[in-house]
Amino acid sequence: VAFPLSLDMKPYCSSSEEKEYELYGFVVHAGEYASSGHYYAYIFEASTWFKLNNKNFDPVDVQEMLKHEAYILFYRRRTIDMNDNPSYSNSAVEIPEEEHLIPLGIILYLLISFLLI
Repeated sequence: VAFPLSLDMKPYCSSSEEKEYELYGFVVHAGEYASSGHYYAYIFEASTWFKLNNKNFDPVDVQEMLKHEAYILFYRRRTIDMNDNPSYSNSAVEIPEEEHLIPLGIILYLLISFLLI
């Protein structure tokens, strides 16, 4: 199954607010069965994709990375660009709920812990 780098979920939601998500990581399984084989991951950080395979943490080309079959995909909601000027054309300005982002270090720790199980 091909997977996109970004998802627009707005057509599938009843809310009119933007619902754009970007891929920031995924797990790949190499092997015949889920209970055996080898798991490794790709993660996006600092404008670069990295392959996490055991102790190796190597930068990879996006086109090569997209050729792999994902076992689990991780998307995060696209953040607001603070350089854009706000639009005040609507008198009723909705303030979105505060998003709680998980620090990358915790994500990597959980991902690596999952892979070592």
